[in-house]
Amino acid sequence: MPRSSLLSFLVLLACAFACGDDERRADVGPSDGGARDGGSAADGAAGDAGLREDAGSVEDGGSVDDAGASGDASIDATVTLGEVAVYGDCMPIVPADPVVAFWTATVAGASGATATLTDAELFIATETQTLTVDEPIVSLSGGAGSQEQRKTSGDPAIAGACASLCTDASYTLELTYAIDGASVVVSDTGAFDCVY
Repeated sequence: MPRSSLLSFLVLLACAFACGDDERRADVGPSDGGARDGGSAADGAAGDAGLREDAGSVEDGGSVDDAGASGDASIDATVTLGEVAVYGDCMPIVPADPVVAFWTATVAGASGATATLTDAELFIATETQTLTVDEPIVSLSGGAGSQEQRKTSGDPAIAGACASLCTDASYTLELTYAIDGASVVVSDTGAFDCVY
């Protein structure tokens, strides 16, 4: 081979090796892109951690529910029943509902101005009667007060009370009062007597 041709061949061969190195360096270059991918993954992990921290703050906010629970109204008021009378009026002329009931309700320890009778149930043997009274509201002064309350009607009427309830029967009077936003239940139990 002529010397000039050999020289040209060697120059081309050297150029090919040099260009190949540049291409290999170019291939290696994108590894920086891998670092960028790694950085985004780290950023994602940091973002996940931030979300977890945010979620933690939501859980802390749940303590508002605890505050709401602690805000429930407590009731210190009491109701005492006195002068309770429950009996059958069995005089010669027997009324359609011969069951008579009255009592005095005494309220103490309240913070409001009134106590209201919201439910009155009378149980005599196997009979149950829902009562309506003449004065359902107890006026309070300084958190205390008393009120005489008398049954004006009962549902259902116990028409046969004088025939079936005047011997060895007992009663339970159960009353519910609304006081300071809460319900206070009080009851009285005794013997059911009849008056002839």
